[in-house]
Amino acid sequence: MTSFCPEGSKARFAAGCQRERAQDWWEEVGYTLGSPPIETMTWSNFVTRFREEFASAVEVQQVAREFLDMRQMTKTVADITTKFRERDISVPQYTTDEEMRKNQYHDMMSSDIREFVSFLACPTLDDMISRAQEREIDLEHIGKRKVEHGQMKGVSVKKPKGFDSRSKGQQSQSCYGKFDREHDGVCRVGGSGCYKCGSFLVNGIPALFLFDSGATRSFISLELSKRFNDVPGELKYPLDVEIANAHLMRVSRVHRGCTLELFSEQYPIDLVLISLGKRKVIVGMD
Repeated sequence: MTSFCPEGSKARFAAGCQRERAQDWWEEVGYTLGSPPIETMTWSNFVTRFREEFASAVEVQQVAREFLDMRQMTKTVADITTKFRERDISVPQYTTDEEMRKNQYHDMMSSDIREFVSFLACPTLDDMISRAQEREIDLEHIGKRKVEHGQMKGVSVKKPKGFDSRSKGQQSQSCYGKFDREHDGVCRVGGSGCYKCGSFLVNGIPALFLFDSGATRSFISLELSKRFNDVPGELKYPLDVEIANAHLMRVSRVHRGCTLELFSEQYPIDLVLISLGKRKVIVGMD
């Protein structure tokens, strides 16, 4: 309940909300202290008296342990946030300021959400909750993509034995393309794209592409970024990215509104700068 009362009126407002046993207790307090002390009682004094009457030390310790041990597990961000807000008012010793609340909430999140929610990039608890909800949506999309990908894995197309779809002229050729990837036939990078090399155009520049269904963002190597005409901008929040050796790298720059060309079709894409080596692009599910 939120009263929006001025500090001097909180105790009187809370007293008017008491029912049954709590109302009897408050009437006894009034009888003992008399009218003037009741009218001038501070909010902290009221809370202290209320807890002494209705919350034993053992009960307070139990609530505190439950609050500190809370973990998201299989709950949604909305569910765990509701539970957090219900409990934090009962243990003010652990939530006296915004930083303490952020620390506790951050520890409570599941690891696959927590690793993408930068503590330093969230000035308030509400910012952190919003970031957690965004990551939860990203994970839902990734899960759906993986299911679809798994269903497609069971479908295969077999060519007749001894069949070769290449023309006679192509069968005898071999090409390293522009990225040292050997394949038969003509390398078409620089045109509509070469699926044999895995190389296509981004902003009109040939690049080696990796399509990653597990990535929630798309990335570009620092070397390739230097060939763009525009200067990269800044992400709204820094992003912690786990690279191949399980090392976390924090990135913050992005090329927005780039153009990816795949077989004569153009697609808009935002590319986050990261150390990849050579002229590479990773296309995620964003």
